[in-house]
Amino acid sequence: MLNIKVGESVNEYFGHTLVVVNKLRANKGMMDDVTVIEKILISMTPKFNYVVCSIEESNDLDALTIDELQSSLLVHEQRMKAHVVEEQALENQMQLLEMEMKLKLMNIAVLRKVKLMARMGQMKAIHLAQVKILHLNLVD
Repeated sequence: MLNIKVGESVNEYFGHTLVVVNKLRANKGMMDDVTVIEKILISMTPKFNYVVCSIEESNDLDALTIDELQSSLLVHEQRMKAHVVEEQALENQMQLLEMEMKLKLMNIAVLRKVKLMARMGQMKAIHLAQVKILHLNLVD
Protein backbone atom coordinates (compact mmCIF):
# COMPACT_ATOMS: atom_id res chain seq x y z
CA MET A 1 0.00 0.00 0.00
CA LEU A 2 1.26 3.47 -0.86
CA ASN A 3 1.68 5.87 2.03
CA ILE A 4 2.60 9.53 2.01
CA LYS A 5 6.15 9.87 3.27
CA VAL A 6 7.32 12.38 5.85
CA GLY A 7 8.30 15.56 4.03
CA GLU A 8 6.51 14.53 0.84
CA SER A 9 4.11 17.12 -0.54
CA VAL A 10 0.50 16.39 -1.36
CA ASN A 11 1.19 17.03 -5.06
CA GLU A 12 4.15 14.62 -5.08
CA TYR A 13 2.10 11.95 -3.33
CA PHE A 14 -0.86 12.34 -5.68
CA GLY A 15 1.52 12.27 -8.64
CA HIS A 16 3.01 8.86 -7.94
CA THR A 17 -0.24 7.46 -6.51
CA LEU A 18 -2.15 8.31 -9.68
CA VAL A 19 0.60 6.72 -11.79
CA VAL A 20 0.06 3.47 -9.87
CA VAL A 21 -3.74 3.83 -10.10
CA ASN A 22 -3.57 4.38 -13.87
CA LYS A 23 -1.35 1.30 -14.29
CA LEU A 24 -3.80 -0.76 -12.21
CA ARG A 25 -6.72 0.53 -14.24
CA ALA A 26 -4.91 -0.33 -17.48
CA ASN A 27 -3.99 -3.85 -16.35
CA LYS A 28 -6.93 -4.95 -14.23
CA GLY A 29 -9.74 -2.89 -15.59
CA MET A 30 -11.94 -0.47 -13.71
CA MET A 31 -10.93 0.99 -10.35
CA ASP A 32 -13.48 3.55 -9.28
CA ASP A 33 -12.58 6.97 -7.86
CA VAL A 34 -14.26 6.22 -4.51
CA THR A 35 -11.84 3.33 -3.91
CA VAL A 36 -8.88 5.54 -4.84
CA ILE A 37 -10.15 8.35 -2.57
CA GLU A 38 -10.65 5.95 0.35
CA LYS A 39 -7.15 4.51 -0.09
CA ILE A 40 -5.62 8.00 -0.28
CA LEU A 41 -7.44 9.10 2.88
CA ILE A 42 -6.28 5.98 4.73
CA SER A 43 -2.67 6.52 3.65
CA MET A 44 -2.30 10.09 4.90
CA THR A 45 0.03 10.82 7.84
CA PRO A 46 -1.38 11.63 11.30
CA LYS A 47 -0.88 15.37 10.77
CA PHE A 48 -3.73 15.14 8.24
CA ASN A 49 -6.06 13.25 10.63
CA TYR A 50 -8.42 16.07 11.40
CA VAL A 51 -8.77 17.13 7.76
CA VAL A 52 -9.32 13.50 6.71
CA CYS A 53 -12.05 13.14 9.33
CA SER A 54 -13.58 16.42 8.21
CA ILE A 55 -13.60 15.30 4.56
CA GLU A 56 -15.13 11.95 5.46
CA GLU A 57 -17.82 13.56 7.62
CA SER A 58 -18.76 16.49 5.41
CA ASN A 59 -18.52 15.00 1.94
CA ASP A 60 -20.34 12.24 0.16
CA LEU A 61 -17.32 10.25 -1.00
CA ASP A 62 -19.32 9.04 -4.00
CA ALA A 63 -19.69 12.66 -5.17
CA LEU A 64 -16.13 13.75 -4.29
CA THR A 65 -13.61 13.77 -7.13
CA ILE A 66 -9.91 13.01 -6.83
CA ASP A 67 -9.13 16.60 -7.86
CA GLU A 68 -11.43 17.98 -5.12
CA LEU A 69 -9.73 15.73 -2.56
CA GLN A 70 -6.31 16.88 -3.73
CA SER A 71 -7.40 20.52 -3.49
CA SER A 72 -8.70 20.05 0.07
CA LEU A 73 -5.48 18.37 1.16
CA LEU A 74 -3.39 21.07 -0.55
CA VAL A 75 -5.23 23.80 1.35
CA HIS A 76 -4.53 21.96 4.60
CA GLU A 77 -0.87 21.50 3.66
CA GLN A 78 -0.49 25.22 2.88
CA ARG A 79 -2.04 26.15 6.23
CA MET A 80 0.35 23.83 8.03
CA LYS A 81 3.32 25.36 6.19
CA ALA A 82 2.14 28.89 7.04
CA HIS A 83 1.78 27.85 10.67
CA VAL A 84 5.33 26.46 10.72
CA VAL A 85 6.69 29.68 9.18
CA GLU A 86 4.78 31.74 11.76
CA GLU A 87 6.11 29.59 14.61
CA GLN A 88 9.66 29.93 13.28
CA ALA A 89 9.29 33.72 13.07
CA LEU A 90 8.06 33.82 16.68
CA GLU A 91 10.92 31.57 17.77
CA ASN A 92 13.43 33.85 16.03
CA GLN A 93 11.86 36.90 17.65
CA MET A 94 12.07 35.26 21.08
CA GLN A 95 15.74 34.39 20.52
CA LEU A 96 16.45 37.98 19.47
CA LEU A 97 14.72 39.35 22.58
CA GLU A 98 16.65 36.88 24.72
CA MET A 99 19.95 38.01 23.19
CA GLU A 100 19.03 41.68 23.67
CA MET A 101 18.21 41.01 27.33
CA LYS A 102 21.53 39.21 27.87
CA LEU A 103 23.35 42.10 26.21
CA LYS A 104 21.59 44.62 28.46
CA LEU A 105 22.47 42.57 31.54
CA MET A 106 26.10 42.38 30.41
CA ASN A 107 26.13 46.16 29.87
CA ILE A 108 24.72 46.70 33.36
CA ALA A 109 27.41 44.42 34.83
CA VAL A 110 30.15 46.27 32.93
CA LEU A 111 28.82 49.66 34.05
CA ARG A 112 28.76 48.51 37.67
CA LYS A 113 32.32 47.29 37.38
CA VAL A 114 33.43 50.57 35.79
CA LYS A 115 31.74 52.55 38.57
CA LEU A 116 33.34 50.33 41.19
CA MET A 117 36.74 50.77 39.58
CA ALA A 118 36.20 54.54 39.42
CA ARG A 119 35.34 54.59 43.11
CA MET A 120 38.41 52.51 43.86
CA GLY A 121 40.46 54.92 41.76
CA GLN A 122 39.02 57.86 43.72
CA MET A 123 39.82 56.08 46.97
CA LYS A 124 43.39 55.54 45.79
CA ALA A 125 43.62 59.23 44.85
CA ILE A 126 42.25 60.23 48.28
CA HIS A 127 44.68 57.84 49.95
CA LEU A 128 47.60 59.29 47.97
CA ALA A 129 46.50 62.83 48.89
CA GLN A 130 46.35 61.84 52.56
CA VAL A 131 49.81 60.29 52.35
CA LYS A 132 51.15 63.47 50.75
CA ILE A 133 49.56 65.59 53.47
CA LEU A 134 51.03 63.36 56.16
CA HIS A 135 54.38 63.50 54.45
CA LEU A 136 54.19 67.29 54.21
CA ASN A 137 53.22 67.53 57.86
CA LEU A 138 56.14 65.36 58.83
CA VAL A 139 58.56 67.33 56.68
CA ASP A 140 57.47 70.69 58.04
